[in-house]
Amino acid sequence: MTQSEPDASSFPSGGIRSTFEARGYTAWDPTSPAFLLETGRTRTLVIPSVFLSWTGDVLDLKTPLLRSLRALNDAGLKLQRLLGNRLAKRIVVNAGPEQEYFVVSKKLYETRPDLRICGRTLFGAPPAKGQQMEDHYFGAIHPKMIRFMEDLDHELYRRGIPAKTRHNEVSPNQFEIAPLYEEANLATDHNLQTMDIMKKVALTHDLVVLLHEKPFAGLNGSGKHANWSIGDNTGANFLEPSASPLKNVNFLLTLGALMQVLGPDFFPENHVRQNSTYPPPRSDSRAPRRFQGSTENPVSRQNPHQFQHRRVNRTHGAPAVPFGPHTFRKPFPGGHFRQSDLRLSFPTFPALFGR
Repeated sequence: MTQSEPDASSFPSGGIRSTFEARGYTAWDPTSPAFLLETGRTRTLVIPSVFLSWTGDVLDLKTPLLRSLRALNDAGLKLQRLLGNRLAKRIVVNAGPEQEYFVVSKKLYETRPDLRICGRTLFGAPPAKGQQMEDHYFGAIHPKMIRFMEDLDHELYRRGIPAKTRHNEVSPNQFEIAPLYEEANLATDHNLQTMDIMKKVALTHDLVVLLHEKPFAGLNGSGKHANWSIGDNTGANFLEPSASPLKNVNFLLTLGALMQVLGPDFFPENHVRQNSTYPPPRSDSRAPRRFQGSTENPVSRQNPHQFQHRRVNRTHGAPAVPFGPHTFRKPFPGGHFRQSDLRLSFPTFPALFGR
């Protein structure tokens, strides 16, 4: 169970090696506990593992994550020793990936081949009502969705997945579930389980969960807000500014190191200078400031301070790729996608729940 040699003749895809000559190795990841995968009355033991070729090449997505966590641990401990911290024995990286999703009626879903095959609409007419008033976000949760969410929470708790928050999202029939933060490796495995469990629970309520990052054109997409932090085994959070952030050397060094790694393109100040004229030059210090954003998207011509709001950040038509480079919802003008980047059209049914 701790190590095995499965058939790897098809990895990488398109290989022509004979099966008896192929060697790939799996190894149990002890930092993520095994779990039971339930399908009806059948239960299968699933062991989180890494998958490597016989030459040591990585064939999975877990190994790069574990290697990055080790690199952060080694570099972080060296930094803590230089700061005089002798209590830290291990660097802890926490993550809490929130999961957004759409829910549609199973009956209506089965009438749409594009949804069934692609997970998104490819053609159709615009809905009678979209997300203009944001009343879905601030409105009450539909009773049918409450029953689904209750069953989903129950199934997640049975598997030790700490779900915390459930609420409506901006688009009609869009929702979000937010977990408690955990160590990054375990949080990633739990998020993968959560998406699978959501689909199964929805079917018992004659609903279908859509996890595509952009299932409907003209409406907000779905993604994951990746809440991320770094600390040590004593419970210290290196990104906690404390009451005196300018005197908190640990906070400043950690923040500076992250800024150096992420690079200048990640931070809003650089994009504001490159993509807009904000703040504009002023000859009169008493003159009011104005903002001139990119002409590609009318939303970017709004007050730039509005982009600090989580719903305004996600402009109409801007996709949200899970764990991609735009997952962080960059709060600055010029950080949006162009409308020409989209290749989707509108859904044909506004009444997604059916009657």
